[in-house]
Amino acid sequence: MEFEAWKRIESEYFGKVDPDCEKMKPLRPDAPYELVETSYYGFHIPQAGLNGEIYHWAHPVFGTTSGGIWIYGPGYTGNITCTEFYDYRNFMPIPKDISDCTYENGIRVKVLKPLQEIEISYQHAQSGTALNLNLTAIMPAAFRPAGGHITQGMKTAGSLTLHGKTHPIDGYFTRDRSWGDARSEVPKDFPPFSWYVVVFDDNLAFHISAFESPENDPAQAALYPGLANGKNFIWGYVWKDGRLLGVKSCRNIVKRDTDRIKPVSMQVQIVDETDAVHDLAVSIVGVDLMNVWASLYGHWCSAWYEYDGKKVWGEYQEGIGPHFVKRALRPGG
Repeated sequence: MEFEAWKRIESEYFGKVDPDCEKMKPLRPDAPYELVETSYYGFHIPQAGLNGEIYHWAHPVFGTTSGGIWIYGPGYTGNITCTEFYDYRNFMPIPKDISDCTYENGIRVKVLKPLQEIEISYQHAQSGTALNLNLTAIMPAAFRPAGGHITQGMKTAGSLTLHGKTHPIDGYFTRDRSWGDARSEVPKDFPPFSWYVVVFDDNLAFHISAFESPENDPAQAALYPGLANGKNFIWGYVWKDGRLLGVKSCRNIVKRDTDRIKPVSMQVQIVDETDAVHDLAVSIVGVDLMNVWASLYGHWCSAWYEYDGKKVWGEYQEGIGPHFVKRALRPGG
């Protein structure tokens, strides 16, 4: 797996964060055409069963940005155009300053304090939809030691008016920002890649990036021997009681629907750098099928997370390679 996002550094848990990471990086002369930068924000409204995603990814060599906003509810959409609201565009210019800009789709992003506070707004008058969102950090930005990637739990506040009905936003979300990675769209064969993010409160949050543990599927284990248990984990953190802890390993068990593709529930066991064990139970509520790459089958999911007697709404995402999907749809073929 050559993506920076999938590289694991055994000797380090975190790198040093530079506040300038809120801005686009200068384009080097020898940059590969597949170089990308991403910015990801969002919000949860569990009382209405809604998740909001705000995602932009730039291809600096071409000077283009893809992205936008979409909002989905419970159940399985099957296609992003069937979500509650959708404004995602494939070809837009890159703003001069992504930390203070309005994208061509109308999404306004303003970083008020780097790595601390961000404001986002959007209006779509034709559908009676509008967003006013404030995100404030509840923890330091966690920087992947492989470079070019931060993940950070945020407190969310504001309001969403969706088709004329206004919903208050008062919860948490996990933002993500990446840069410097050449992400090839060449189809690859890999097992489902899980991305867990959940914030329980100001003092408790988890993030795990890992491939599905192969222990409950011998056939899958044989296909991907390099990702045997203990090697499936990539990176993550535990934010607990004011401490940012690295993660040594995780066990990632995913239960899928009868189609052998859609996720239904997960059991995740995390071992942090102090050797403390954290067990998370995850139940999927909504699944949005969104392929930001044509060669990647992507699930964006709302979910209930349970941990140590606490239960809260969170996010789960996974990317699945086309070969895995074909095998699931054509057993024995």
